[in-house]
Amino acid sequence: MLKGRGIIDTACTGHYFQKSVIRAGKLKNIRKTRDTQQVNLPNGSTMKSTHQAQLNINALPKEAGTVHLFPDSELVIGSLVSVPTLCDANLTATFTKSKCYVTSNVPDEAPSGNVIIEEERSPTTGLWTILTTSHRKTMPTLLLQ
Repeated sequence: MLKGRGIIDTACTGHYFQKSVIRAGKLKNIRKTRDTQQVNLPNGSTMKSTHQAQLNINALPKEAGTVHLFPDSELVIGSLVSVPTLCDANLTATFTKSKCYVTSNVPDEAPSGNVIIEEERSPTTGLWTILTTSHRKTMPTLLLQ
């Protein structure tokens, strides 16, 4: 259903990706984590991250690009891109009927700023998703380099 795509999630507190995304080349600076992230799941269990990385998006502020990697068997829903993490880095996420845009908030620019990420809404699931496989050279559609 969402094979090769992550969910752009307004309730996720960090970027949580399946470890299998490493093979797709969408991450950089991959390292074993010293700052293990523990996530509480709805069924009462927890999962812990094993690695950290950065999203391979040049225009993204460093603080907005930290990814916590989890075993695929634990993060079964797929990878999650955190809207709060993006907004905490002074970016704006705008959702329309068919797309999601993430823009920078550079002072003295147009209110919408520069578009960093532009992704589609899935007609099948109704979720805004982001490509996490190797079909594109860079992870999302980048309009600013």
